[in-house]
Amino acid sequence: MAENPALPKQLKLTTIYLHVISASHFLLGFAVLISGAYRFLNESIAAFMIIAIFGVMLIVLGIGFEIINSGLKELSYWAWITALIACTIHLLTAVIILLTLGTWGVFGSFIFLFLGIIGLYGLVVKETRLEFIENRLEHEDIDEIQVT
Repeated sequence: MAENPALPKQLKLTTIYLHVISASHFLLGFAVLISGAYRFLNESIAAFMIIAIFGVMLIVLGIGFEIINSGLKELSYWAWITALIACTIHLLTAVIILLTLGTWGVFGSFIFLFLGIIGLYGLVVKETRLEFIENRLEHEDIDEIQVT
């Protein structure tokens, strides 16, 4: 799929954010699989299966972020909504890390907070919202949508 040259500049930040999050999920998922195989394969099959399922879930999440990213590049409305949800979850994760880990969670929560704000900013800017709504109006049988 070719990247849309008419993407709003702020949305490009969100696509970069989604690439970073996707790559981190891939790497973390493979690291969990490899370390789980190294540590638990000979000791406990049940423990290895739990670790393997977690690793596969991380890899599937990475694939999901890439699917959302390709949808954003095509200005798909469903991708905009799911990206809003993903960025909001990252912001909530930052708050949960900060509240549960206190001082120890400052670094982890800062990363999630910073990335979540960058991703969310590119999605909620009026220029970006108008692009997605105009694209939805062109491709669906909708008469009018009120934008505020």
